[in-house]
Amino acid sequence: MKLHVLASVATLLLGALASAQQGAIPGFDPANLDRSVSPCDNFYRFSCGGWIDHNPIPSDQSRWGRFDDLRERNLAAMHEILEDAAKKSNPDPLERKLGAYYSACMDESDIASRGLAPLEAQLAPVRALAAKKDLATLTAKLHSAGVGAFFHFGSMEDPADTAKMLADLDQGGLGLPDRDYYLSDNERFTKIRAQYLVHIERMLTLAGYPAEAAAKNAATVMRLETILAQESMDRVSRRNPNNVVNPTTREQLDDMMLVFDWDAYFAALHTPQFESLNVSTPDFFRGLNSALAWQPLEDWKVYLAWHVIHAAAPLLPDAFVDENFSFYGKTLTGAQELSPRWKRCVRYVDADLGEALGQKYVEKHFPPAAKQRMEQLVHAVESALERDIRQLDWMTDDTKKKALR
Repeated sequence: MKLHVLASVATLLLGALASAQQGAIPGFDPANLDRSVSPCDNFYRFSCGGWIDHNPIPSDQSRWGRFDDLRERNLAAMHEILEDAAKKSNPDPLERKLGAYYSACMDESDIASRGLAPLEAQLAPVRALAAKKDLATLTAKLHSAGVGAFFHFGSMEDPADTAKMLADLDQGGLGLPDRDYYLSDNERFTKIRAQYLVHIERMLTLAGYPAEAAAKNAATVMRLETILAQESMDRVSRRNPNNVVNPTTREQLDDMMLVFDWDAYFAALHTPQFESLNVSTPDFFRGLNSALAWQPLEDWKVYLAWHVIHAAAPLLPDAFVDENFSFYGKTLTGAQELSPRWKRCVRYVDADLGEALGQKYVEKHFPPAAKQRMEQLVHAVESALERDIRQLDWMTDDTKKKALR
C-alpha cells in the first residue's frame, strides 16, 4: 500500500506539535461545533462552524484550515533554524549554505541596489537566441533556473513497476493556472484574461520595455499561451490516470516533436541515459511542435522573456514583487496582504535547499522517539486498511491485490 501522504502528514503533525512549545492540545474541542445548526440540515456547519467563526482567514492567506495552521507552525520552526544558521559565527557546511541563501533573500537593500542587473543577465541568452534549432538547449537552461516555459520535465513512479522511476514530460508553459482560464467564456475567466494582459504589460514595463512594445509583447504572450492552452488536456480528462500514462520511446518522442532537439535538451540537463519515458500528454507535444514550427522565432523570444521575468519577479525589487502579488495573490487567490518577507524566504529555501533544511529540521524537531511514534502510527493504519480491504465483499480479488501493493 502506498501511504506516502499519510507518512508525510504524520511527520508534519509530530514535528509541528513538537516545535509549537504549547500545552496539551485536545483531540476534540466542543467549542468547534455550531450547535445552532441541525446536523441533519448542515452537518459541515454543525461540526466545524464554531472553529470557522473563531479562526478567520489571515490576510496573507487565501484559505485557512487545520493543516494550514500546522504549515505555519512548521514555517516558524524553519524560520528559527535559518535565523540561527545566518547568525552563526562558525557554521557547519549545511548551515553555511542555508544561512547564505536565507540572508541573500532577506537583504532587500542589496536587491534594490542591484536593480535590473540580475534580470538582464537572465534575459541575455533569450535575446541572443538566433535560431529555432537552439531552442532546446536554451529551454533546458531556463528549466534549470526555475523558468516554466513550454512544458514540464521531471520524474514519476513507473505504474508498471513502482520500484522504478520514469522520466516524465507533461504539458505546461502557461502563466494562468489552467487551460479554461484562456478558453472559457465564463465571465470570471474573461475578466481574469483582461487583468492578466494588463499584468504582463506592467511587468514588461518594469523590466524596461517601452510602453508601446510592452503592450504589443503582452498581446503576443497571450496569443502564444492561448495556443498552448488549446493543445492542453483539460482537468477532467487528467483525472483518469490512464489518460496521462503513455509509455514512449526516445525515437517516438523525436517523431512527436521534429523541430525540438531532445538530445540537446537532455544533454544540457545532464540527465542519465534512458530509452523510454512517460509523455503524459502526447497531443500537447504534437501541438507544441506545430506551434514552434509555424510561429515566428521573435514571438517565441518574447514569450520566453516574459516567463523569465515572471519566474524572477518574487526576488526582484519591490515594484516587481508588489505587481506580482497584485495579480497572482489578490486577483487569482483572493489573498489581501503579501506574506512577510521572512515567510517568503523560508519557502524559497525550503523549495531550493529542502534536503539540507530538512536535515536541520529533523535534528531539532524530529527526534528518534518521534519517528518511532510516526512509524507505529503508519503501521497501525496500514494494518487496519489491509484488514478492511480483505473483508470487502464488493471488491474483486484483482483490485484487492493492487490496493494492497
